[in-house]
Amino acid sequence: MALIEHATLDEIKTNILNELDRLLTVGLEDLANGNKFSSAEIARKIGPFITEQIKNIRPPRGGGRKKSQDVDEKSKVKKESKAKVDDKPKTKKEPKAKDDDKPKRAPTLYNQYFSITYAKLKEENAKNEVKIAPKDMMKKVAEMWAEDKATWKPPVIDNEDDDKDENEEEKN
Repeated sequence: MALIEHATLDEIKTNILNELDRLLTVGLEDLANGNKFSSAEIARKIGPFITEQIKNIRPPRGGGRKKSQDVDEKSKVKKESKAKVDDKPKTKKEPKAKDDDKPKRAPTLYNQYFSITYAKLKEENAKNEVKIAPKDMMKKVAEMWAEDKATWKPPVIDNEDDDKDENEEEKN
């Protein structure tokens, strides 16, 4: 059977079925004449024929790749949908919190002890004729802390706001 260049799928199917029918007819005639009949022989002959037919398939009319107009329309739709999303009002972002806005951490017992004791040592050092280096004063405060840390309690600081509340309660 002759090859049809650039055939449609329907034409290819028809060609393959006709060739298969022809091969089966020849095979059955050989069998009727007393010759050997082999299905493998038919498969060997039909395989290359099918391969050649498939190479000649052409796309159906009006098919194939999309026209550039269709692609342009799709891209327009995408752009419009993005524009709709962009038109929505955006919420204002709050500025990040700065370190100045954070509440200060409560000082540790050692920090409170150090600030009080170091201030006292500094005053004594100013009165004495022999001056002690700041590094040595820090070491001395650390040694004093090692001795006093089990028993030392920070001094209680009175707030003026608390005093006002107590005075108001006494008047009532």
